[in-house]
Amino acid sequence: MVVRRRQGYRFQVWRLKISVFDALKTIPFQYQFLKPHKMKLFLKIGGLLIGLLLLGYAYIQFAPSKSFDLPYSEFELSTDSTVLERGKYLVYGPARCSECHTQETEGAVAFVKKEGLSPLAGGHVFHTPIGEIYAKNITSDNETGIGKLSPGAIARTLRHAVNSQGHVMVPFMKYTHLSEADMVAIISFLKAQAPVSNPVPKSDYNLMGNMALKFFLKPHKKTKPIIKDIKPSLDLDYGAYLTHEVTGCGSCHTTFNMDKMEYDGVPLAGGGDFVGKEHIFRPPNLTPDPKTGHITNWTEAQFVSRFRAGKVFKDSPMPWENFGLMKDDDLKAVYRYLQSLPPHENDMGLVVRAIAEEEE
Repeated sequence: MVVRRRQGYRFQVWRLKISVFDALKTIPFQYQFLKPHKMKLFLKIGGLLIGLLLLGYAYIQFAPSKSFDLPYSEFELSTDSTVLERGKYLVYGPARCSECHTQETEGAVAFVKKEGLSPLAGGHVFHTPIGEIYAKNITSDNETGIGKLSPGAIARTLRHAVNSQGHVMVPFMKYTHLSEADMVAIISFLKAQAPVSNPVPKSDYNLMGNMALKFFLKPHKKTKPIIKDIKPSLDLDYGAYLTHEVTGCGSCHTTFNMDKMEYDGVPLAGGGDFVGKEHIFRPPNLTPDPKTGHITNWTEAQFVSRFRAGKVFKDSPMPWENFGLMKDDDLKAVYRYLQSLPPHENDMGLVVRAIAEEEE
């Protein structure tokens, strides 16, 4: 564009020799819809689409979450020392509550080994593709913890993944079929602990997270009757109970379909990748397949010994510290159950890969 000065300090802008629309004539034929007589229609359609997208975004972000009317299973808390000891064992051991609800799991385990307790005051943040998710304070503090929640409300959250308002939660915890006795033990133990005031930030979900919570995620449903109690033993039934209902091995060692938001792989035959700070971890096949089973050739003693050894990689997602606190007989029960599964051939490849090597 050329500007020429005239008398009286007035300016006159020369017209461009080639107009914008003339320039569009040089665009290939398939883009000729941008000619002047169609530009208005194009802008109207584009504006309409942008408006719809903005409305959709606002709805997803600010629309109220659906409430699910699920029943409470009210019960009396126990003060029996045996019950509380069982609750402590589950919380810091196989049910691994302390893995998420303390900011330093290793510190929590160190306290437990000294017969002390690390407060389950929450604050740990998970950086996920759907947002920043904070583990809540589950001490008995009335203002920042679970002090005001009834035992039934807490049990409903653990069984069905809905909060006290009935809104669905991200399914990190799945204790749908935990026995009635173990549910009482866990909640009685939590309620018996000293309150710790620790305001934890609200989880910050992005657009994808809000879409999942409001349209796709559903509460966990019971698929079988909940047993009243089950006594620890080396039987396969108890090993299955620990594997599926307490430790949740299948939540990592089974393929999860992110499109359908459900597990669609063979249970315990291997899961999807977990990306740590330095490594990529792939949960291996735990079925006794002779070709691809990760622990097929392990002895029972080797299985127990591996859990006692703890973490090899600091960024491993496997809660080795919690499982390392499990009793020998409980680990043996899990091992025997896993070895009883139908073999399923599923080559998972390397279970640990260095991120630096992947980027080369």
